[in-house]
Amino acid sequence: MGEPTVSNQSAAILESERLRQDLTYQQVADGSGVHVSRVHRILRGETHRPSFENVEAILFGLGRDWKWYHKQMKGEET
Repeated sequence: MGEPTVSNQSAAILESERLRQDLTYQQVADGSGVHVSRVHRILRGETHRPSFENVEAILFGLGRDWKWYHKQMKGEET
């Protein structure tokens, strides 16, 4: 199966944060302005190349910023 792609790693980070905050996909959609079906596909890793705008909106909808995201991508503690 190989190593996870960046989009899979991004999805895992965002999904983990959603679960940590105990949010539904609908709550993430409401906070981000991204349609709930798209939020679901992105966070489940079903969208191979999610748009930058959607990832950014979801990230901000989770109350996080790019600094936090990059630390997560590097595996650093926050």
